[in-house]
Amino acid sequence: MTSAELIEAIAARAPIMKQDLRQIAFAGVELPKALFQECNLAGVDLSDARLEEACFLSCNLDRVVVTKASVRQLLLTRCTLEGARFTGATLTKLIATECAMRGASFEACQIEKSVFTRCALIDASIVRCHLTQTALTECDLTGATLAQCDLRRFALAKTDVTRAALSENRFDTIAMMECDLTGRSLRNMSLRCANLFSSELSRCDLEGCDLSGGVLVKAKLAGAKLNGAIAQATLFCSAEMTGFEAARADLKTANFDGAILDGSNFEGAGLERARFVGSSLRGARFCGADLVYADFSNANLDGADFTGARFKSTKLHGVFPKGALGLEGASGLVGTDAQLFVAERYQP
Repeated sequence: MTSAELIEAIAARAPIMKQDLRQIAFAGVELPKALFQECNLAGVDLSDARLEEACFLSCNLDRVVVTKASVRQLLLTRCTLEGARFTGATLTKLIATECAMRGASFEACQIEKSVFTRCALIDASIVRCHLTQTALTECDLTGATLAQCDLRRFALAKTDVTRAALSENRFDTIAMMECDLTGRSLRNMSLRCANLFSSELSRCDLEGCDLSGGVLVKAKLAGAKLNGAIAQATLFCSAEMTGFEAARADLKTANFDGAILDGSNFEGAGLERARFVGSSLRGARFCGADLVYADFSNANLDGADFTGARFKSTKLHGVFPKGALGLEGASGLVGTDAQLFVAERYQP
């Protein structure tokens, strides 16, 4: 197919099917609403082409060049884009589904209102990008580099991030739901108001992080380290946090209701007005912690150590710990409300 035939077919709104287009010069070619199916465009330079609302289905776009281009509403479905270059491009409302993007470069891109679903971004480079209202769902980021990006309005769902390189990103307000970050180091990063619902963060290094206002409901944080971090008003409800380390952390008004915190370490932590209602804290350490107005109602505190902790109106309603240290004779504790205790257990 020649350039003239291509332009004529697009003008007639005819689909371009099973064509080898590698020799076509696309500079200045207008491709709005064009449909390409099972075409070979490997190595083609689309930087100066108009791609508004263009659709590529099962096409070979390996090593395609879209540098410094402005592309709107581009649809990519089951295409290969290995080694593709989007450097400096502005991609708005891009939808990529089940695409192979090994080694693709998205350096210095502005990606807005876009969705990548079940895409293989193996060894891809996503560096110095702004990803605004953009989501990656069930993508493979093995060996990918995600660095120096603004991810404040970015969503990552059901994605394994354990083998991706993460550095110098802004994670404030990011949504990372049901993602796997096992053993990753996010030390000293800002994750303010981040949503990490049901994510796997076991053995994750979060020391020095700011997680204030975050949502870690039902997250898995066994063995995770939050020493010296800030997590004010953060939700850890129903999280699995066995062996959790939060020494000297600022956890004012944090909510741990229903969490499993057996063997956790809160030594020297600021826990004013924190909630541990119905939590399991067997063998947990609160030595020297500030527990002013904290609420441990109906929690399991067997074997917990509160030596040197500061209490004031600290609630222990429904708590009958075995072997706990530092509670016997301590002032500032509010014990069980007998009437409420009976009412809570009443079964008609």
